[in-house]
Amino acid sequence: MIDIDHFKSINDTYGHPVGDRVIKNLAMFLKQRLRKTDFIGRYGGEEFAVVLTNTRLRDAITIFDEIRKRFSQLKQSSGNSKKDFNVTFSCGIVALDESNHERMAVECDEILYDAKRGGRNRVSHRQPL
Repeated sequence: MIDIDHFKSINDTYGHPVGDRVIKNLAMFLKQRLRKTDFIGRYGGEEFAVVLTNTRLRDAITIFDEIRKRFSQLKQSSGNSKKDFNVTFSCGIVALDESNHERMAVECDEILYDAKRGGRNRVSHRQPL
């Protein structure tokens, strides 16, 4: 689960069309960096749900941490009158297993909010590596 950090302030500062462009930029960035066998979907608002197929938890953490770092370096266009800006996201990862498949989305959302409470711009998980 991925959530764009401080998205409301992006909309408030730069306007909803710029916020929409940030969402599209993140979607494209994910699509370019993940495999064709992975699934990317908008979960709501500025959140995305991503399923990495046949991927170990340790590898998923590495992948999303690298994507997070690179995305935060991209300049987002603010339009004509204001400066360009950077955007970060927070990510919560859960590994699918027999014990959590029914609660996976809820667990992942809880872990995402751990990342938000921990300062944002980070990847969080709970399972031991």
